[in-house]
Amino acid sequence: YREISCVCVCILWFRCVRRCKSAREGIHLGRCSYRRSAVQAVEAVVAHDFALVLMDVMMPELNGLEATREIRRNATCRQPPIVAVTANAFDVDRQECLDAGMDDVITKPLQRRQLVGVLNKFLKTSFA
Repeated sequence: YREISCVCVCILWFRCVRRCKSAREGIHLGRCSYRRSAVQAVEAVVAHDFALVLMDVMMPELNGLEATREIRRNATCRQPPIVAVTANAFDVDRQECLDAGMDDVITKPLQRRQLVGVLNKFLKTSFA
């Protein structure tokens, strides 16, 4: 394993991360916080200092786009990079995510290379 230590990563799309944390993927994220709803996600991001948020676009109660807008409107919390995780791969969907305040977009089903790319880009890691 290559472990990211001393980094809090708020992962909102828990199934993909559980899969990518497995031994066969070769990645272990040091500390993760899992939230099942966007409402819980907004509360967690406001309350804690996360290095990265993977935000599922389609979540119960509040979608990931609106959750991102709420986080971006909150001037009191650190503004971590927010990466959309979505099954919609069209340019218009990507642009909608970026317009909501997300920093990048990755598509489902999540592939190891996508997660590694996001970690390297936003956390300044060097996973291969």
